[in-house]
Amino acid sequence: MVVKSYLSQKSPESIINYLTVKNADLQLEMYVKGVGFHSIGPNSVYPADGHPAQFHFNPEMGRILDVFALVYIKRGKGSFQSHRFPASREIKEGDVIFLFPMEWHTYQPDRETGWDEYWITFDGSYFYRYLHTLVKPEEPILHVGINERIVELFLEMIHYAREQELCSQHILIGILLHILGHMVFNVRQKIENSKEYDQIQKGCILIRENIHQRFTVEEIAGKLNMSYSSFRKMFKHFTGLSPLQYVLNLKIEKAKEMLINTALPVKEIAFSLNFDSAGYFSYVFRNKVGMNPQYYRDSVIRGNAIPHLNLKGQLKRQK
Repeated sequence: MVVKSYLSQKSPESIINYLTVKNADLQLEMYVKGVGFHSIGPNSVYPADGHPAQFHFNPEMGRILDVFALVYIKRGKGSFQSHRFPASREIKEGDVIFLFPMEWHTYQPDRETGWDEYWITFDGSYFYRYLHTLVKPEEPILHVGINERIVELFLEMIHYAREQELCSQHILIGILLHILGHMVFNVRQKIENSKEYDQIQKGCILIRENIHQRFTVEEIAGKLNMSYSSFRKMFKHFTGLSPLQYVLNLKIEKAKEMLINTALPVKEIAFSLNFDSAGYFSYVFRNKVGMNPQYYRDSVIRGNAIPHLNLKGQLKRQK
């Protein structure tokens, strides 16, 4: 049987999660209304369907929101205008757009390129105080660059929003503040990364976004318009790991999360992460963590001390 690679197929275009805000959430003085992702291809209709009426808009007309929002552009380019920024401004990958309540605005991707966007809508008196210390309505765009950690936090936030757990607002607020912290840190450090560094960041993001899908490292390199040999050499330079080692480490990281947070059998976890067999998964897990998956799960449940390993390679910025 021939298994088609995920990266050669059409990726999911939209993830939309809006939450019901309860009275108890309002007392927190900060809460998340929604979070999601859109991939807009060239010459595609924008915005995507699926938003409630108060959030949907016509880019030609613009809109006014009664909550805060931020939009992080991971790929592509486009334009932005607002009441305080009437001149059309170019938006490029790595930019984040902050949208303030009761401020007219409009934005859209370039027709030729489209874009990939992560977005969050949120509100509360705390954010009125906090955000005004970070960004001004008349300068609502920050360039934070392509950052794997920011994307990882967006994906984590989407996961918890989808679960709609009892204490999800507390978790979502924490992740949102973490995202804002990373964005501001990147801007204030004024780090000038090389083109090569940004390419490897994009590669890490592609791997993370598709970790539950079947793909090859060669396809990741192809998505970045790089030969595999150049990609592998550059990846090792910036992360200290080969691309294959990075993929395996990330899969084990995800497996640990699934062992702790789900009741899925070990075999199903191995299957969801596209290991060739449950036996091979157990072998790799034991080699990386020092114990087999079931013993790891049992140890966490019993509250026993377990080895803590940092499995992720850390990108090294070029000096």
